[in-house]
Amino acid sequence: MSRSLSLITWNVLHRIHAENWNEPAIAAYPEEDARVVALTARIVAAVPAVDLQLLQEVSGDLLTRLRAQLVPPACVLAMRYPRVPRPRQASSVLADPAEYLVVVSAGPATVVHQIVFSDDRGKGFLAVEHQGVRFVCAHLTYGEDHPGQWEELAACARSWQQPVVLGGDFNADRATVAARLGGGFTIGAPAPGGRATRPRAAPSEKSLEIDHVVVRAATIDHVEVLDGSGLSDHNPVLARLRAE
Repeated sequence: MSRSLSLITWNVLHRIHAENWNEPAIAAYPEEDARVVALTARIVAAVPAVDLQLLQEVSGDLLTRLRAQLVPPACVLAMRYPRVPRPRQASSVLADPAEYLVVVSAGPATVVHQIVFSDDRGKGFLAVEHQGVRFVCAHLTYGEDHPGQWEELAACARSWQQPVVLGGDFNADRATVAARLGGGFTIGAPAPGGRATRPRAAPSEKSLEIDHVVVRAATIDHVEVLDGSGLSDHNPVLARLRAE
């Protein structure tokens, strides 16, 4: 029987990374507490219309608020990175500056695998199972110097018998993702002319399309880049799919 599922993947921008890199996205939210409240409200409002939300760069403050606001059958699953972001100048405004990968599920879900990459202790992937499908929240390092990350992610996905959905910040454009993952994967493509997943205020050689939904043994019916309302330097990506 075919299962229709939906997900959002979103890099919600850790405050310390934003300040270290002078990201203009936080200019509208000089007070981090207000941004955390707004992010929480948006994520909670998407439940249960969206089955899963795969979130990258989640601070401990945001994770705490999500856990307080979401009630069963929704659940929050998280993986903490060993590396804690450090502010380059002022001290952190966060009560808990740790960084997490987080999966918010509208129904029961179970962690089945988690990896922190050996060459970047602040990147990795978190895999959960929901309705017989493996969903993987991933964040990969930018550049060509980390082939092992792609090999580890692809090998893990190929090893599972269940349908697999990868969502996250791949720090690479669609063609690069396809080449690095290898055969057997399908990458969702939004309609041309829509929003960028990673808008940039200044001209850059880096791609504007680095957040993706990728499937194996499943079919993507629709991909759309949503308006992030200035809460992050990334826009959320919504995907609707079918798994057998």
